[in-house]
Formats: sequence, C-alpha cells, structure tokens
Amino acid sequence: MVWSLGSNAAICSPNSTTTLCSPGMLQFLMFVTEFMGYSYDNQLNTTHQHEFPEYDFIIVGGGSAGCVLANRLSEISDWKILLLEAGDEEPKVASVPGLTNLFQKSSIDYDYMTQPETRACQSSPGRSCEWPRGKVLGGSSSINGMLYVRGNKFDYDNWERLGNTGWSWKDVLPYFKKSEDMKIPEVLEQSSEYHSTGGYQTVDGYQYQDEIAQAVRDAWKELGFEETDYNNGAQIGTSKVQFSSVNGARQSANGAFIRPIRGLRKNLVIRTDSQVKKVIINKRTKRALGVEYTDKRGKVRRAFARKEVILSAGAIDSPRLLMLSGIGPREELEEAGIDLIKDLPVGENLQDHVLIAPILIDLQNKTRAEISQDRVQNDLLHWLSAHKGPMADFGFLDVQTWFATSYEKQPNVPDIQMNFVSFLTGDSKDSYNILFPYYDKFLMSTNLVATKSRGVLKLNKTDPLGSQPMIYANYFSDPQDMAALIEGARISNAILNTTTFRRNGFVRTRLWAPACDHFQLDSDQYYECFVKHYMSSGLHPVGTCKMGSNSDREAVVNPRLRVHGIKGLRVIDASIIPVIPRGNTNAPTIMIGEKGSDMIKQDWLKNDYIVNSST
Repeated sequence: MVWSLGSNAAICSPNSTTTLCSPGMLQFLMFVTEFMGYSYDNQLNTTHQHEFPEYDFIIVGGGSAGCVLANRLSEISDWKILLLEAGDEEPKVASVPGLTNLFQKSSIDYDYMTQPETRACQSSPGRSCEWPRGKVLGGSSSINGMLYVRGNKFDYDNWERLGNTGWSWKDVLPYFKKSEDMKIPEVLEQSSEYHSTGGYQTVDGYQYQDEIAQAVRDAWKELGFEETDYNNGAQIGTSKVQFSSVNGARQSANGAFIRPIRGLRKNLVIRTDSQVKKVIINKRTKRALGVEYTDKRGKVRRAFARKEVILSAGAIDSPRLLMLSGIGPREELEEAGIDLIKDLPVGENLQDHVLIAPILIDLQNKTRAEISQDRVQNDLLHWLSAHKGPMADFGFLDVQTWFATSYEKQPNVPDIQMNFVSFLTGDSKDSYNILFPYYDKFLMSTNLVATKSRGVLKLNKTDPLGSQPMIYANYFSDPQDMAALIEGARISNAILNTTTFRRNGFVRTRLWAPACDHFQLDSDQYYECFVKHYMSSGLHPVGTCKMGSNSDREAVVNPRLRVHGIKGLRVIDASIIPVIPRGNTNAPTIMIGEKGSDMIKQDWLKNDYIVNSST
C-alpha cells in the first residue's frame, strides 16, 4: 500500500486557492509520503494464509469493533474466522499523532458528505457537512483524535431501561475494563475500580506536560470544577485527557487487537481491499449463508459461514449492506429495485454529536517558535527514533471539561464536553498550521454530547451498489440542540474572566467568521449564525441499526445483536447504539465488540464458555 494525501493535497498545493504552501512544506509532505506511506502489517503473516472452503464466522469490516471480534473469536482455535476490510493495510504514517490532520480526505478516508442541510454547514460547499470515516484496517480509530471516552453511567442504564437487558453500566463496565491497559498512574491510583491493566488497548496521557494546558485546568478549578476521572461514569469536572495511544504513538484497533496476533493464529484469515457487496441470504429460511465481495484484483468472490455473518462496517456501511441484501424499509428497497427479505427500519435513528468553536484565545506568542521545514522534519525524525517530541501528541491541549446546561434534566449528568484545540496563525508563506503540534493560539470547542435531533440514511436510488449512501443528518431538527449548544458556549465564556487567564496573559481574539461579522460578538444572533454556518460534526455517527427488544418498532437488532427475523446474522458496531452516549464513540464501540464476542461464545459454546472479563 502507498498512502497518499488524495484530495487533501488542496490544502497544501502550489495551485491551491486557499493556502499557498511553502516549498519546504511541500518537500516535507513528499518526505512523509515516501518514507511513511507504506504498511508493514501484511508482513506479519508469517505463513501464507489458508484459503478455507468455508468459515465459521465472517466479519465484515475491520474497524474498532471488527478488529476486536477477529481477535476474540479467533481465540477459539477450532473456529475459522474471515475478516474482510474494504480499505487497505494501515500505513505507518497513521501512527504519528502530530500528523492526524493529514489523514482526512486522504486515501484512507471514505470522505462521506451529508445531503444539504438547512440549519447547519451553510458556509460549506453545497451546504453539506464532512463526515470522514476510516477506510483502512483499524477503521476510524486510525484517523480519529484518539480520545478515550466511555460516556456516562446514565447512558448505559438508559439503554437497559429502553428494553436492552444486559447493557446497563454495571454490565458494560467489565467490558471496558477487559480491553484496557491503563498507563496513567494517577488514574489507576484515584479510581482503580473503574480501570484495569493488561488488556490489548493501551490508554495513556500526553507525553509532555504543557504549562498552557495546566493553566486552563487551573482556570476551570477557579470556577469550581474539581479535577476528576471522566471515565468513572460520572464525568462532571475537569481533567487531563486519556488517549488510545502507546508510548507516544497512536494505537488503533488494528494496532491493539490485530498486530499482536497476526500470523500467530492460523485460524484467522484477513483480507484487505475486499469490498463486500451483499450478505447472501436464503429467502425461504431467512438465514445468512455468507457474503459476496470484490477482492483486491476486482474479482467477484463468495465466502460462506457455517455459523454467522457479522456486520461491523460502521454506522454508515452496516445499514447500507443490510439494505443491499434485502433487509430494510420496504418502500426504500422497492424504490431501489432490491428484493425485500425482511422489512426493518434500517438507516433510521441516525445520531451524531455537534460542536462549535467560536472562541479563539491568543497566547501572546508564549508558545510560538520559528517554524521551518528543518524543525518539522527533525521533530518527525525525533518521533521515529524515540516516539517523543511535538509529534508524539495530538492537537488538543491536555484538558477536558464536562458540565450541564439548563437543558439537561438528569441530575449530575453533563450535556457539554469542552475541548481546547491548538491553532497556529498561518499566512501566504506558511502552511504549517495544518500540523497540530505547533500553535500560538487555541480554540475553545463546545461539544453538545446529548443531541435530540435524529437523521436517516438512505440508499442512492440511481446507483445503490456503486454510490455513497444518502446521509440526512438533520442537524438541529430539534431546536433544543441549538439552544443547549449556544448556552454551553456562553457558560464557557466565564473562563475568560478568571484570574488565571489574566495572569497568564491569555487574550480573546475575534475568530474569522465572515458570514456572521455583521452581528455583535456574543449576541444571540451571532451565535445562531455561527452554529448554522460553522458548526462541525462530532464525527460520531451511531444508531442506524438500533438495538431493541421485539416490541420496539424502531429496532433492527435485539439485545443479543441478532438481526430481527434473520438467522445467522448479527450487527456489532456503533450502528446498534440506541441513544448516543455522552462522549467520543470509539471506546464504546470497542466495548460493543468485546461484549458481542462474548455473546457469540456463550451462544455457540453453551456451557463450555464462561465470561471472564479479566482476560
């Protein structure tokens, strides 16, 4: 595999109409592509992979859930497992936290776009919102911001109240702990009952303790927020950030769950560049038999499963595959010319978080140093040799704060997540602002994590198989979302007047927002305009194959993650989430993979298998 910037080259190209890159930056990107654009993962196959005539389980999608499933199911040596991933092997460059901003719109990104929105993304081309999703082994965990966030205790207790027995906080916490290898000493010391060591997924903090981040944490403490562990189920407070990283490098689900076993377990077959077209289902018995897919040479192939087919293609592609296979809303499939096998509300219940970053803080050159090709390249070489230095950390300041607006009616539960994102002033001669480690300002990002609006995903009727699905996010269709988001931004403004901010010389500067410049700063009209024109997706789509009981008319899968009315078919990924959790969704997706794999073992091994959450 050769990784490439793809359409992302527009942000740094001599022909760009926006940012003109310096020759040094162009040379740096050539260096990155040449020396880090390759993957070495396929070399972990110590012997030629067997081509089995039939498998016990076929897993579609090598993202956060799919990698967990491939690992856990292949623990049973008698089972033959096939993992199919549409993307390629994960390139070396994906391991560098400081280069994360280069991954979107690159060759490892599906680069999805929503349908035109009426209340969001009004300043984006076509009024569409960008939805990057990882097209690579590791999925979106290979291109995301690496934040390890579980959500709130209330979220999972609510899942159970909705009829999903076995999905309460006390039920899912053992699975969060099962996969975890916590490396932050103070977290283990302060809340050891909520964390564990020895799992496949390393959770670590920043390598370098930034005095700017400490000042921001102190400012929140000045406002009465206690420093806490936001992964203990309670969340409210301020804290350092926990990342899915190891020794200064990103640890994707591929890096955590596949690399340690690849080539060692002969019963696990991994096929990348393999695009699944549909699930093969017996229409009479309504049983999933296997999948049809196109391999890396473009040949159409079939693979069959003795036990189950498992869709782990994510909140966009799992529902799309179900519909292409004849499972979905009757009218939707009829319009697309697809024979109906089972009428289910596939694609509905689409949810996402939303955020705005209307406040820019100038650090008065406290952190700025001369940025040059030599410095950036030397920092990358330092990372390559020691996994240290600026490239070892992502573009967030090491602080995260959680609080509730007046719209959150549950006691002691947040609906706002505050992040602080590094920002480097750029000009026509310097485009190093596309790299996160270098900054002289930071943005205050207000994230609404309890959204009420719901969208829907549909097939493109003109070309259901060959085109991206139609994503109708319907942002702010529930007006409470906009009101809560704006109130959250206003609450965060209090930090600007703290003694800590004044003592450190942090100064607010007006953010470039031309569509809203005619409104008074901080007025209702200004914030409403900012939300409509400059909001961003939280990049956490969930819910399109909703989990629910037989009596839930919105449900696609039951609490055992089996597709209602279809034998031998499960969905195990973020699409099954009934209500979006309060926080980033990668950790919950890994948990779903862990819990789902144990369900499969329980169902097929019967009394021979006992759940052991410590292994």
